[in-house]
Order: sequence, then C-alpha cells, then structure tokens
Amino acid sequence: MRIAKQLSVMLTNQPGRLAFLCGKLSAARVDIKAISVIESTEQAIVRMIVDKTAAARKAVMNADLPHSVTEVLFIEVADKPGTLARIANDLSKATVNIQYIYGSSGPGGREAMLVVGVDDINRAKKVFAVLS
Repeated sequence: MRIAKQLSVMLTNQPGRLAFLCGKLSAARVDIKAISVIESTEQAIVRMIVDKTAAARKAVMNADLPHSVTEVLFIEVADKPGTLARIANDLSKATVNIQYIYGSSGPGGREAMLVVGVDDINRAKKVFAVLS
C-alpha cells in the first residue's frame, strides 16, 4: 500500500471532452496509471492516478479545467474472493469511511490494483501498517 496523489478533473458530459483531457496529458508526456469516470447528466468527474502529478496538474490548469488533487490509498492486493471484504472490514473497524473505490486486475488474475478514497487517510495508513 502506498499513498498516491489523485487528480480529479471536472468535465462537461459531452463527446470529445475525455479525448481533449487525455490529449493534453499525452502532450505533457503524462502516463495514466488508473482512471475512473463518474458521470451525471451534465458533468463528469475523472479521477486519475498519474506518473507525474505536477505535470498533469499544469496541463489541466493550462486547459482551464476545474480540478483538485487529493491523497488516496493505492493498494496492490491478491486477486481472490474475500480480499475486498477484508479490506472494507478492517477499515470499518477503524471507523474509516470508504468514499469511493476503483480498480482492476490484470489478465493473469493474481494481483489487482485498487484506488481507495477514504475520509481519514492517516487512520487508514495505520490500518495498513498493522496488516503489513
């Protein structure tokens, strides 16, 4: 587990807006490591973990896109039944609220990567320190 900087960008929910954002990041030579897009009727929130947060933020600012940077948990876990249940239970016992989560496993199916947004990053770090 590590703490990562997550870039969240607000986009209008229209064709081409995600392509515009990704084009700006590509031009800045920023690699997207994880991404989630949550949409509503008029807006979308694009949450990303990138390899160069400062460069990504500069590209987003230059494109005049509303954004924020927050700390999240970036966790490599075993890709097997019950792993997420254990993580959610451990955080719950420490009264850490999971605000959102996104992730994926690779084609080999042995490990998965999770991005977890929580209400108390310091308390969450302590939970994972005990589990390590």
